[in-house]
Amino acid sequence: MTCGEPDRLEIAAQAAAAEGLEVWFSPFTNELDQEELLALFADCSARAECLRVTGAEVIMVTGAELMLFTPGFDMKLKMVGGTFTFYSPNEFSRDWLNERYATFIKDCIMELEYEIKELLFENH
Repeated sequence: MTCGEPDRLEIAAQAAAAEGLEVWFSPFTNELDQEELLALFADCSARAECLRVTGAEVIMVTGAELMLFTPGFDMKLKMVGGTFTFYSPNEFSRDWLNERYATFIKDCIMELEYEIKELLFENH
């Protein structure tokens, strides 16, 4: 399931889990800046974890398109010879992009770990 509204995504995930389905909880992240993205991941991962601790099979999906659609990573796609190719309009090096992305993911993990622990503590 994918959706940009955490409330709707949670309702759909609960309905799927109630039917015994495996839930892939996938918030839609297109065009969010990194701060908004982090807030969305914190919110949705907490919701996914609440569902998972009830016994549902839940997978949190953050999306493979983060570097393409998140402002600040400066990666884009362009058509080259009939195929899509990644490029950076600002000529940033691949190492710079990888470092920037890795830093963002580390920040996400630390924030999400804190958010989930807080949520679980409140609910138990």
